[in-house]
Amino acid sequence: MHRSRALTCLVATGIVAVAALGFASSASAAPEVIDPYITVPSGSTPDATVMNSAGDTFVLDTTNNKVLRYSPGNPTPFGYTLGAGAIARDIGIDGADNVYVSDNAGAIAQITRSGTFTPSWRSMPMGYTAGNIDVETDGTVHVVASGTNTLATFTQADTTASVKTLLGTARDVDSDAAGNVYVATSRPTVTRITPAGVIDDSYIGLEAGVDPEDLAVRDDGSLFVLDAITRKLFEYGATPGAPRVSSSGLTDVFEIALDSRGSAYFASASTSTVKSMPHADSTPTTVASFIPGSAAAAVTMTADQQLLFSYSRLGIVVDVPLLPKITSPTINSTGTVGTPFSTVITTSGLDDVMVSTGTLPAWLTFDPVTNTVSGTPTEAGTYTFEYSASNALGDTPDQTATITISGGPMPSPTPSPTGGSTAGGSTGGSNGTGSANTSSSGSRGTLASTGFDAEPLILMASLLMTAGAAAAFTRARRSRAR
Repeated sequence: MHRSRALTCLVATGIVAVAALGFASSASAAPEVIDPYITVPSGSTPDATVMNSAGDTFVLDTTNNKVLRYSPGNPTPFGYTLGAGAIARDIGIDGADNVYVSDNAGAIAQITRSGTFTPSWRSMPMGYTAGNIDVETDGTVHVVASGTNTLATFTQADTTASVKTLLGTARDVDSDAAGNVYVATSRPTVTRITPAGVIDDSYIGLEAGVDPEDLAVRDDGSLFVLDAITRKLFEYGATPGAPRVSSSGLTDVFEIALDSRGSAYFASASTSTVKSMPHADSTPTTVASFIPGSAAAAVTMTADQQLLFSYSRLGIVVDVPLLPKITSPTINSTGTVGTPFSTVITTSGLDDVMVSTGTLPAWLTFDPVTNTVSGTPTEAGTYTFEYSASNALGDTPDQTATITISGGPMPSPTPSPTGGSTAGGSTGGSNGTGSANTSSSGSRGTLASTGFDAEPLILMASLLMTAGAAAAFTRARRSRAR
């Protein structure tokens, strides 16, 4: 968002430009927790989840060998049934919103954004079952052959897998922005395969006794490895070497996800919290709290920075959006000249959320501590300005505030003198403003605040008095005549 906006005040005489500075504040906020975001049908098991750019959520139901598709606002899913007798293993999504599912029968299913379902889009080489998968933005799919030292890669153009044989049993796979593929193995090592196909089986040597359960790679090639035995989380730089940090005590963490900055996230069932580990920080920090009562089976970060936690035992998916959000209604208020005006902008989101306003009218101010817009209007009209919120992950769309100010209450009329020798003040104009102006000759008087002409009343009163006197005289003569 541009931090300074043009603002106009619309008044009866035309469009008046108001010149003032925009303002910004930074306040601590907490992400919204939608618990539950999805509740699957009874008898279903949500083991993994992805979301496309339209907000459709795909839930991997391993109990019924299905993929359940939930559209925004619709609690009833559409189901895609995988191959007969197969057990779904993992799910991923590419940059074109195509969804891919691996199963133990060796098939890779595809669901396009339009909903076209191909149960056997690709097949593993004979004798291999499909395990964990990684899907690149361009639709390249990397699949670990369960229980073996084999990695199969499928492209959109080739129907036959490119197979790589590793030195250790493959556990998990991920890739970076440059197209390098990383595989955590039982040796224990992290193997790297370059886009040219060069295999480095000892790219990263893990500590002795480590059993890598989960692997998460940043765009720059730095990565996290989660140890299945100690639950330690190791972070390695883009250049191979010793881990930069390690964290222990994560006894109930089974999967991690990365945001667009590369910070790691996971759910802790024992503390009912979502925790994060930023770069080079070995102490997990709490970013949100909820009470699922069970360890998450899978954690997914969507392209628009929503954390999805799949709870297979509870049959729910919990959503934690990390991007900033303005939670207060769009400002559309009224006020009165001379009467103080105030409104508060509330937000949610990860870490410090900054609220920024465009140009404000001279009578309004913005308090960056409380996110309060306040002031006392001095002129009637309709005022507009834009405001938004941002954090380290992104910005909200601009919202337009509209404040309509009406005129103040009319003062009570005060009559002015109608004659005498007093002189002074300004002459009341045709609109009734100004004070009375009288002369020694007893000229016409006016009511100062309304412009009311007193002469007709005086004349009428004189006539009534004359008529009354005449009537009294007539009655007196008639009485004497009797």
